[in-house]
Amino acid sequence: MEDFRESTLFGMNFHVFHLGPVLAASLVERQSTLMARERIFDILKRENPADWDGAVFAFGEIDCRFHIIKRLGHKNAAFTPDLQRSITITVLRYLAFLHEVVLQGYKPIVWGPVASNCLVVTNPEWPNYGTSQERNVITLEFSRLLGRSCETSGIEYITVLPFLLTDTMETQSELYFDGGHLGQTAWQIALPLFRERLQHILHPSMPGSRGNKRQEKG
Repeated sequence: MEDFRESTLFGMNFHVFHLGPVLAASLVERQSTLMARERIFDILKRENPADWDGAVFAFGEIDCRFHIIKRLGHKNAAFTPDLQRSITITVLRYLAFLHEVVLQGYKPIVWGPVASNCLVVTNPEWPNYGTSQERNVITLEFSRLLGRSCETSGIEYITVLPFLLTDTMETQSELYFDGGHLGQTAWQIALPLFRERLQHILHPSMPGSRGNKRQEKG
């Protein structure tokens, strides 16, 4: 039985793997709770990197709404120098993992975290610290640092975060179908941007290319 879902988008083939509530910060850890690192490298090692144009990674949303704050030992999401350091630590840990992916012969493409959910969540399996506005400030800074670090490292970074926020850093709730996941309206914004960036990343010399020479791993 396959452990992925095959999906075709813009004429490009993706193998989509769902790993569960994995933290970006935990991807450098061996034997973490969800064994995410081991599972990802098992997937990558069973494939030939030459058969794929890229590997898309989408982590960080949970870190931004919960774990970056939790690392400080409290639930206060106010922006402080300690919180800035915690964001930086998470970015550096994620980046170290991405460099390991490069060493495996793959071209990582990072999909940045979206705006924080706009629900008052009491479910312990979906923890939130701070207000949605405070979490979005964290997410924006995380995205800024990660994007800059990826650029410096030659790793591609794609984000739609600015399109999901109001001028006051609130999440545009109408773009979420359940308060926590992007709805159809948001995807109408996100998918054209994703397509444009992927075409530019994978086939920069072929304007308008649909990327059908090779396939992409997601």
